[in-house]
This record gives sequence, C-alpha cells and structure tokens, in this order.
Amino acid sequence: MLCVTGVHAQFESGGVYGGSISVIGEADSWTFTATNGDRIVLRHARLSATNSFSVRTRVYDPGGTLLGTQTGVVGEHAFTVASNGTYTVTVADASGPLTGTGTYRIYFVKLPGSFTIPPGDDGGPLPGSGEFQDGTIGSLGDMDLWTFPATAGERIVIRVAELSETNSFSTSVRIYGPDGVALSAQTAGSVKEYAFTSATSGTFTVLMADGSGPLTGTGTYRIYIVKLPGTFTVPAGDEGGEMTNGQIFVGAIELGDLDTWSFNACTGDAFTLQLDELTGGSAFLPQMRLYGRDGVLLNTISGQTTAQINRTAPATGTYTLVVADASGPLNGTGTYQLTALGIKSGLTLCQPVVTGANLFLSAAGGTTSAASVLLTSTNVATARTNWTPIWTNQFDQYGVFTRTYPFNPAEPQRHFLLQQQ
Repeated sequence: MLCVTGVHAQFESGGVYGGSISVIGEADSWTFTATNGDRIVLRHARLSATNSFSVRTRVYDPGGTLLGTQTGVVGEHAFTVASNGTYTVTVADASGPLTGTGTYRIYFVKLPGSFTIPPGDDGGPLPGSGEFQDGTIGSLGDMDLWTFPATAGERIVIRVAELSETNSFSTSVRIYGPDGVALSAQTAGSVKEYAFTSATSGTFTVLMADGSGPLTGTGTYRIYIVKLPGTFTVPAGDEGGEMTNGQIFVGAIELGDLDTWSFNACTGDAFTLQLDELTGGSAFLPQMRLYGRDGVLLNTISGQTTAQINRTAPATGTYTLVVADASGPLNGTGTYQLTALGIKSGLTLCQPVVTGANLFLSAAGGTTSAASVLLTSTNVATARTNWTPIWTNQFDQYGVFTRTYPFNPAEPQRHFLLQQQ
C-alpha cells in the first residue's frame, strides 16, 4: 500500500527533479511510464538535512509491488522494466527516528529513446572519430548522457580518463546499444577502455556518473572515441593524421589519450611500422593497433622501449594506426616516435597487374563516393589536356578505385593518370 502526502511531476529521461521533505513523516511521490525491456537508472541525492535527514527512495511497479529501496546521501536504482505501465517512486526520510527533513534531487534515465539535457549540464552527441569530449560530474548524484552513431560492423574504441576528483570520485561508465541493452560497465581505475564491434546500426548511449563506493564523488573526465573504418579528425594540439613514408613523427600520450594515424597501401605491399618510447619510463607502455581498410584489427603490439609491425597489406586501401598506453591500469603517459617504411600517402595509383589480355588498375586514398577520372597516354610528355579519359567512376566505400583495361603487348609503353573530381 502506498501512502504519500505530496505528488509531483512525471519523470522524463535525462531530467533532474528537486523536492523537499519539509514536514516530519512526509513522503513525496513521483511517477514515470515505461515499457517492457526499458532500462532504468535513477539516482537520488541529499542536498540539505535537518535532524540527520537521510533520503530513502522506493520504486514500485504498476501493480504496486516494491522493486527496490535505496537509502543514504546518494542512492541508485538500476533495473530492466518487466511490464508496461506507470511506475511510482516515493521519497521519505530514512533516519533512525524518522524525524529528519531536508531537500533532495532525483536524476532519471530511461533507455532506449531520446533524452533531455538540463540547462548548464553536460551531455549530447559526442564529437567525431579521433576527437575527445570533456565533461563534469559537478554535483551529488549527477549523471551525464552522451551519444554516438554507429553502423553494424563498425569497430569502436572508447577511452575515458578521470581528470580531477573530489571525495574519491571514480568514473562510472556504462555503454548502451540502440536497443537500450547495456554493453559494458566499468567503475575501477582512472582510465577505462571499451573496444567492441557494433552488432547493430543506430545511436549508442554513454552514461557517465560517479562510481565510488558511496557514490558521493564529483570530478571531471574526458572521453576519447575512435570509429573504424572511416575518416577521423585530429584535435587541435594533438598528434595524428596521414603518415608519409620514411618520415619521423613525434607524439605524446596524455592520460587516456588515443592518437590516430593513417596511411595507404596496395595489395601485397610490404611495410614496417616502428614505435619507440622517448619519455615516460616504466609506467608508460606504448602500443600500436593496426586496422585494415574495413576496420578489422590486424595487429596489436606494445613494447617498453620499442615495438614493430612487419607485414604485407591484405587489400588496397587506407589503414589506420591507433597509438595509446597499454600498461596494466592504462594510466601511463609519455612521448613516442613513430616511423613507417613502404607505405603510401595521398591519392596513389598502385602498380598495374597484367593478367592474360587484361591490365588491372587500382588506386588508394580517394574520398568515398567522390567522382574519379582515369586518363591514359602513350607518351608521358603529352600535355595533360590531351590525355584521353577512358573511365569515369566513383571511389568505393574504402576510397579505392579499380578498373580493368585491355593489355596490348605490342605497345612499348602506356601511362595512366587518375584524378579525383
């Protein structure tokens, strides 16, 4: 049986709701609607107290059955809805003599679905691949909601770094799929990583909160995200981008940092990637992860002083290299040197392959779906305006161009030029 003295508004996902127990024995009632399978996360926080006021929240299902009770300065209810209908949340004092009064706040999240971001709070769409987002758990019980889109088969790497803390703040990170199902949850460590392949297409949600024992911590955090395959952005002042054959690149790994690099290769190309630690000592363990043009992880290697990948390219296209710390707690920082031999950069025509009466041409480094024109001439000195266009097409999803051309062994030479429109 529910007996309450104050009835309040209905909760909406992402909302923050304030209330007060101003009279001894008072109980407030709140409601929300949910459907079978919805995921609910609700936190209460005590804001002020008289006579040792301690918040007690109880959640009841549509039939009035008690689902859970939480007490304390901060408390959390997290559960999956089993039936459709209206759920009730009651708030009252839980001190020993039940004579306390005070104010409280409730944070509410329901997934899947849209959510609101309270004015002045953090949350919303995360930036694109290669970038990072800062956020703050600035008050007791605070929960931030972030989203990112992904398509089935994409590889996602997310790292979360704790930047500052009060009251033993420890980031709690929960990732939910487009259907609201929790994919992963971690609370331990100043840096946390989630690396997974998206099973479905849609909008994913990242729920940030405090994960300390009493849930009373506050602090700041940073979210790094890389999605593969595809283009990425290098934030201002950070390291990464397209690599050039034989050039030395110097980078720095900050707490939780993911540096993203790329290069092109043709099928069968042999290349070497070398990563050398410059500073950081034993706490920093530099790591390389190499992903193919389709985002599939090809190699992972780390080394205290140096690490090297030697391999051939399985397909023509753009390859992505992610550099990070791989120490046990993932909290190492330092600087590194990155070099590559045998790679290509920019729009590159691969070495033609003769098969019987055909000449197979391919190129890497184009922009997905951009128009391309293949021109040919038997004299390389011919003015470009006089070269003959023989094929107009679009680069494929990997930025690759392919074309078969008749091979004439009687020709002493033939030259090809590929242009992106």
